[in-house]
Amino acid sequence: MAKVTLYDPEDLEYELPGVCMVCGHDATTYKARKFAWNPGWVYILLLAGLLPFIIVALLMTKRMTVDVPLCGRHRHHWLARQGLVLGSFFGLIALLFLVGALAPPRDVGVWIGLVMLFGFIGWLVLAIVVNLGMIRPTQITEDMITLQSVSDEFKTALKEWRREADERDQEREERDRREPPRRRRNEEDRGRYRDEFEEDRPRRPRDEYRAEEP
Repeated sequence: MAKVTLYDPEDLEYELPGVCMVCGHDATTYKARKFAWNPGWVYILLLAGLLPFIIVALLMTKRMTVDVPLCGRHRHHWLARQGLVLGSFFGLIALLFLVGALAPPRDVGVWIGLVMLFGFIGWLVLAIVVNLGMIRPTQITEDMITLQSVSDEFKTALKEWRREADERDQEREERDRREPPRRRRNEEDRGRYRDEFEEDRPRRPRDEYRAEEP
């Protein structure tokens, strides 16, 4: 899987190539996805307690929305993976209740402890694997976002799309240099120039007009 950096993706004129970001096939839809990211050092604050971690994480979290091109198969890319992680967590909770109800009374504590230990480890491994395979941000700034786990085909298409965009910009700049824009003055400009001319032109005092009246 590849990594790409997008610049100003929230600009209204910004558009990504029509290649699925997950698998590289032709995209059938663009889905607005709001990504969130915070620096890795924030998680060290878990050692100081849950409350300091939550406060700092909320302050340091950066968000950015990207119109992600997706094919029909992967249009629910994030929803399916998040559902798997949450579903397995609730499944682990249900398993604890089941073990507590079926285990012998004198050994119920041991069984619940074993299920909690190995079940939590298994759930944590599953969550990590699912997260690594999901398109996610590794950095977000005011005007830039870096996404991890995108398809190699999308990265190649993005490079080609940027190259073509640069060529179009260069052609436009060369055309503007060869053909300077004509000077055009609309009616509003003419009115403005006429008003300036009227203000600059010397005028006779009113007393002179009155003296000439019969």
